Amino acid sequence: MSAATSSTACCRARCRPARVQIYFFKTLIPIAGALVLIQGFAEVLRCIHCIRTGVWPERLADVEETETMLMHEAEDLHAIHHDNEAENLTRPGAPR
Repeated sequence: MSAATSSTACCRARCRPARVQIYFFKTLIPIAGALVLIQGFAEVLRCIHCIRTGVWPERLADVEETETMLMHEAEDLHAIHHDNEAENLTRPGAPR
């Protein structure tokens, strides 16, 4: 019997001092592990594709690095003449 199943079966009714129901969190651990495993498998497939073709496959349009996103936002602000706000975005440690 898995830890999540046994925790649900026998420990659900057990009173804990903080009344935290642990069985729910023990169920989430294998689910999160499976999701990370799927993500790792997808990254391995991307690497294999890159090795075969020599070019990294593009990511989806909604996946973007934070630095790239901030650079595009600063460029947009420059384009609409908000240069002071754009300088704050491009300078490291600038107040937001």
